[in-house]
Amino acid sequence: MTIKKLSKKLRSLFRQRGFSKTLRRSLRPLAVGLSVSVVSFAILQGCTPNSTVSLSANAISNPSASPSPSYSATGGAKAVKIIFSDTSSGSFNPPSSGGTVAAPGSGLQAVRVFNPDGTVLASNGPTGSNWPAWLAGFELGISGTSNTSAKNPYCATFAGSTESTDLSCNFGSGSGTSACGAPPGQFRISEVDCSAGAPAASSGNGGPSDGIYFRATFSRDPSVLALNENILVVLEYTASALNPAPSNPVNCFTGGAFTPEACTDFVWRTYIKHSASEIVQPFLMLIPPTFSSVLVTNIPSPLVGPQGSGTGVAAKQFIVPLASDSGIKVLQVTRKQSAFPDINTLKSYCSPGSLPGNSPLCAGVVLYSITFYRI
Repeated sequence: MTIKKLSKKLRSLFRQRGFSKTLRRSLRPLAVGLSVSVVSFAILQGCTPNSTVSLSANAISNPSASPSPSYSATGGAKAVKIIFSDTSSGSFNPPSSGGTVAAPGSGLQAVRVFNPDGTVLASNGPTGSNWPAWLAGFELGISGTSNTSAKNPYCATFAGSTESTDLSCNFGSGSGTSACGAPPGQFRISEVDCSAGAPAASSGNGGPSDGIYFRATFSRDPSVLALNENILVVLEYTASALNPAPSNPVNCFTGGAFTPEACTDFVWRTYIKHSASEIVQPFLMLIPPTFSSVLVTNIPSPLVGPQGSGTGVAAKQFIVPLASDSGIKVLQVTRKQSAFPDINTLKSYCSPGSLPGNSPLCAGVVLYSITFYRI
């Protein structure tokens, strides 16, 4: 029906017997509005006044059933948690006293993995039953005489049974009166032992010879991890510093580039790689920021002097974009370097008596867990 005929039909309808004048007056705005709507629809469709408007029922009842791109999922566990502990409730067995060799595949290997709720998923290493095939392996760098990049055995290791209660830090109340260690069995990095111990730990670059790191290797077999899947990473940890972030970060830039190595106590970076031996540019920065510092500024009265450091557990999440490159297999998180302005100041607070300090909550990192989600 044309618009002209539709308008004529509406006028004729209102003249019919049975419509009172009052009813016709009340319905007239509806008729005008309906006419305007029809005209507007015709204009939007590019129709002329004599054109016929029609809709295809087939277009409504049979929409396209082939969305693009398509998604193909594989079976198996959708999430895996690594717990950084060498107890029976953690992912690792106790390391040897000499630490680990600084080479791919020579780190301390995870032998147990968990569901996100903490229940055991698999307990016999990557070759055991129930181990998710898409996680080919996970390893830690442990300091010690075997680790040429981090020889001090107290630098990067699991906390001893009394570390959390030892009064080994000076937070302003006198020498050695504060506890600043990690919970028993928890993997931690004590910066006073890494930086002031002899010899100091070497700087890392995300490569194969880093001494203080953790490294996950993913299988890219499409039968266990689809090519369109990525990995969501959730890391639980603490990061404590001696010095606060600079109020004027001008020294944090070199040639216009942000270089936190020049203005912070220590730096950790993440790398995504095709192989463990590859050296690439950092993917993102993990530390800084830190979540607390000993030498805080602008302390309100009546508090004086340095304050206790250490924080509750924080979480950081990021995505490893495996789907962007089918050759990406490795996520490596590395302690890149430390740059304390004064080592003696570090020792006076984080190990006021003598080394070892075993004081990651004064300056250092405690790792609690990392969970990988397939997305």
